Amino acid sequence: MALQACNECGSSVSSKAASCPRCGNPIAGPGMSVQASSAGRRGKIAGFLLILIGMFIAIAGNPLGGLVCFAGFAVFVWARFKD
Repeated sequence: MALQACNECGSSVSSKAASCPRCGNPIAGPGMSVQASSAGRRGKIAGFLLILIGMFIAIAGNPLGGLVCFAGFAVFVWARFKD
């Protein structure tokens, strides 16, 4: 276990740590890369698209548009807090 300096605050951090315990900055050790969750991003996009589709359905006069909007909102919020 080697210690390395944090890029953000400069404190000593273990090379096996996922983030700096002092500032929370993600640490990318050798062979590791910091990546955003693509599953959360897909969920947000799906929720947003459901909201848009529901709005178009509601504008067209179908009462199910509100239900589709609500489902899209629920998916979006779930994906947002899943990250």
